[in-house]
Amino acid sequence: MILDRIFAAAKSAPMLGSMSMMFTPRNSAAGIVVSEEKALTFSAVWAAQKVISETVAMLPWRVYRETPVGRNLLAGSDLDRLLHVTPNNFQTAFTWREFLVGCALMHGNGYAEIVRNMQGRPVELIPIHPDRVRPQYDVDLVYEVSSPDGGIKAIVPAADMFHLRGPTSDGIVGRSVLSMARESWGLGIAAEQFAGAFFGNGAVPGMVLTQEGNPAAGTSPELSREAATNMLESFERRFKGSANAGRTAFLEYGIKVQPVGIAQKDAQFLETRQFSVTDVARWFRLPPHKIGDLSRSTFSNIEEQNIEFVTDAIQPWITRLEQEAFQKLVLADVGISTKIAMNALLRGNADARASFYTRMRDLGAMDINEIRRLEDLNEIQGGDLRLVPLNMQSIGQANGSVQQAAMSVAVDAHARMARREASALDRIRSKGESVPTWCETFYPVHESALAEALVPAVRVMLASAGVDGDPDEIAAAHAHAECERARVDSVAGAASDPAAAAERLALAVATRCAR
Repeated sequence: MILDRIFAAAKSAPMLGSMSMMFTPRNSAAGIVVSEEKALTFSAVWAAQKVISETVAMLPWRVYRETPVGRNLLAGSDLDRLLHVTPNNFQTAFTWREFLVGCALMHGNGYAEIVRNMQGRPVELIPIHPDRVRPQYDVDLVYEVSSPDGGIKAIVPAADMFHLRGPTSDGIVGRSVLSMARESWGLGIAAEQFAGAFFGNGAVPGMVLTQEGNPAAGTSPELSREAATNMLESFERRFKGSANAGRTAFLEYGIKVQPVGIAQKDAQFLETRQFSVTDVARWFRLPPHKIGDLSRSTFSNIEEQNIEFVTDAIQPWITRLEQEAFQKLVLADVGISTKIAMNALLRGNADARASFYTRMRDLGAMDINEIRRLEDLNEIQGGDLRLVPLNMQSIGQANGSVQQAAMSVAVDAHARMARREASALDRIRSKGESVPTWCETFYPVHESALAEALVPAVRVMLASAGVDGDPDEIAAAHAHAECERARVDSVAGAASDPAAAAERLALAVATRCAR
């Protein structure tokens, strides 16, 4: 069986003493001791750890002060320098974060001691390998840190230990993926070792030369060892290599050429190695193409897989870093926060960046100088002005415009009815007829016409207010009240005011909406 041969290719190592809080390498069923060094020799694990830790490390991590109108970057502050420039005197921010995330990915925990000044503010972040740290919980959580040679031990309070945890089962210590994935990765490493031994030893020749017949029976000439060796050397000189491909061979003494390939069962390790790559991607929640497996990637799904890479593999580690920094580094400073800028991931795609910046500028969410700062360009004079399209307005402005339009319709309807009323009244007076008698016959008809003219305006007013109502009923009630008012004005000789009448209509609609 192919798996038997793979397992047999691995060498075992002695078991080490166990420690409950730390990962101890042990043999997998494939016979592989899956230590950190051994796991990182497996190309899929190396690529997975590298792509996550480097991606998180390259993102800008800045410090801000929250204000009522937004947030201000505290560039040059001590905490901003630690997270964005240099956390100590021997590492850059990129290297420190890459180490911390890399340890958390493999061991489940990344540690850095927080060195504080006399005021209790952090001034240095010193990384510590997880093998040297043992969390202990009695009354309070503390960390026992041993020296590099394993001798002297020191106790570090939890408040002074930046602890980046991976997935955890007890809420205190992250679980080591080296331990959890021991069997899975051991199989992949064993398959690689078998492949190297299989091809390195040349276990299968490309072809063999055989002699037909039986020299002892006289059916074919007998070849001495020296003659057979000379024939092989001559055959290789004439036909080995790409320059001799396709040449015609003439073989004597009943010699035949027989090609030799890899047996189908022996070729299964190729499938095993392919599966191991996908399996490693599964452990790290990575799209397989991020570690070089493009077998299932297409132009139609590669963008979606890149989004999954950010949301599934990167965002959880960013959230863990930000929250640990807020708990351990920000102290009691009110309004201070740290933020790792995810939009830096767009820097690999110029078209995507341009599209994003255009949308944010057109919405008024960003000004030109903010965009230039993200692109590491100098600010320009006048670049702080926020721009919005002329054909866009706020919801309040839109409702105000609708109300104004409805009021215009109402004023126009009242003005037309008033002109009609004044013209009819002038004719009655010129004839010397009784105005009160005229009112009894004119206003019932006038009231109906006014109500009909006001219905469109009332309908718009109700719609802009977002309430239900009967526009015919409201318009009829208003028309009746206005006509009663006009009867008195007509007898008294007073002129009507269309604008005031429209204001009374708007008030009647608002009163109805408030019910």
